[in-house]
Amino acid sequence: MNFYHEQDSARRRTRLLLLAFVIMSLAVSLGAGAAVHYFISLFLGKPPEASYGYVLPVACVIFLCNAFVAARELRRLQQGGAIVAARLGGQRVDVETQDAAQRRALNVVEEMAIAANLPPPQLFVLPHEAMINAFAAGYRPHDAVIALSRGALEQLSRNELQGVVAHEFAHIANGDIRLNLRLASAVHGLVFLSEAGRFLMGAGRIGILVGGVGSSRSDKKGGMGKLMLLGVALWLLGSLGGLAGRLLQRGVARSREYLADASAVRLTRLPDGIASALKRIGGMGWQGRIQHPRAMTYNHLFFVETRPPWLTGWFDSHPPLDERIRRLEPRWDSHYLPARQQPVHTFEQQAPIGAEMLGGVLAGVAGAAFMDKLAQTRGELENLTLSRFLCPQLVVAMIAPMELKQRGVWFSELERQHEWLDGKRIREIRVRLEALPRREWIALLNRLLPRWREADERAHRMLKALIPPNDLFSWCLWQLLMESLDPRVDRKSDSLGLNQCREACQHWLGLMVGLMDDETLRQEAFEEATAELGMVLEYSVTAAGIANPALRCRYLTHLAHLRPMDKQRWFAALVQVVHADLQVEDEEIALLTLLARVMQLPETRLEAALVIRPRSRGGWHAQPVPHSVDSKQV
Repeated sequence: MNFYHEQDSARRRTRLLLLAFVIMSLAVSLGAGAAVHYFISLFLGKPPEASYGYVLPVACVIFLCNAFVAARELRRLQQGGAIVAARLGGQRVDVETQDAAQRRALNVVEEMAIAANLPPPQLFVLPHEAMINAFAAGYRPHDAVIALSRGALEQLSRNELQGVVAHEFAHIANGDIRLNLRLASAVHGLVFLSEAGRFLMGAGRIGILVGGVGSSRSDKKGGMGKLMLLGVALWLLGSLGGLAGRLLQRGVARSREYLADASAVRLTRLPDGIASALKRIGGMGWQGRIQHPRAMTYNHLFFVETRPPWLTGWFDSHPPLDERIRRLEPRWDSHYLPARQQPVHTFEQQAPIGAEMLGGVLAGVAGAAFMDKLAQTRGELENLTLSRFLCPQLVVAMIAPMELKQRGVWFSELERQHEWLDGKRIREIRVRLEALPRREWIALLNRLLPRWREADERAHRMLKALIPPNDLFSWCLWQLLMESLDPRVDRKSDSLGLNQCREACQHWLGLMVGLMDDETLRQEAFEEATAELGMVLEYSVTAAGIANPALRCRYLTHLAHLRPMDKQRWFAALVQVVHADLQVEDEEIALLTLLARVMQLPETRLEAALVIRPRSRGGWHAQPVPHSVDSKQV
């Protein structure tokens, strides 16, 4: 399965879906306009045939009202997934919580964020829901949230919980959360007519009850009856429009669920994780039932259906559990797993995130003995990433200049400008960082991002006001921190082609090949990469271009908006450049990590394309992985 192709196909289906909603809304508005015109003519005592010319203007007004209601709902939902979670009774989990089950869930969310190469979303818990279920909501990956029911925390093992969370991350990475919110707002606009009809029905009923029996009031009584009939007509039209909209939701959502299941297996490398979670849900009597009254409105967001089995059927937005399990385990024996009698309360220490989750790309350690020697230093630094108050000190130490004298002046100037910084602690942290290989700094950075996003606003303002570091590795770290606060993809849709980013491609390819020492190898690698892209670019590696952070940032923003399929081609070209000298430097790892994060790739492809093993001198060799370990197994 080509996930980039699926993303591209989903984008095309979304356009067709929105077109279908517009056509459906026009048809419903036209029918409502005809109904309103007919009953207004009856009120005025005129034949409807005499004024058919008013039907179209009335229909246009109703259509604009539907569009306004849908746009208002979409604007409300665009404020972030936290609003949807709060509507469903969710409670936000603090990143420094001491609750064992919530701590375990936070660890899993952070691990999956690194595996998916996405910013860690906020975690919510549905404390009143005893059944196993979950959902992801938000308009962009930057403001997305993941919510887990209390049953998911208590009933699922760590592997099962990883599968469920990875499934929700797949929805975020594939753009499903944005599509879901658009669908929900469009259906809300279509249902607006049924709400208006219900109001008119109620008004007509009240008018009939209080109208009296006198002859002077008989006309009013008849008028109220016509008003009630108008309400019935609008209610029927709105209900039919909402029904058709939910049918479209159902068709799109089902195909996206299969893609999310396969993506979850790709992220966790554990096919039995999500399959076991689905079996556990099937073993519970009411399956994924959510008790909250608004659950039906957001049913398409959840991991499994929120309705009881006797209501499920043709209008379900999720495929049947049996079918989803058989796609993951073709030899499944049709037996579900029973619900656990005792909640899972095993407190699991947070494993070092980064080297394990980023695989060969970031797992550049010299060996077991070297790991033992650095264990204490690494543990002390990892503890700093767990506090929103201490992580800004670690951030400052990471992005400090490499040259010792310049670094001392830089620290002193920051202390003078920001009294809340602890200069002594920052210098001690820098000394510990220098003891670690710089490639491990990226793993630390990925680990501290959840706390960094919730750090004091003064720390965010300080980072934004800093002059970008000149050192390429430090500049990449600085960009990763900035990206976590203000993602580039949030500013514009990813709709650019490679030909529209020619200058950006030329600049960044020149930057990557410029890290090689051999001039001949540089030119060969550049030409091979341009052939991979199917473009004709001029080879030019100049120190001025490489050392220009402003130009680098501008072109990085252009690359962030490439189409999904073009992102695949672009990243494949970069991997080809990395293969050229059979050695991966720290700067190359940082650049590739930054590009993958900025372009929000569901999976970096680098781990699937390279196997990194240590050299005797401390360098790295890169070797292609056999292509049998690819999407076929998924």
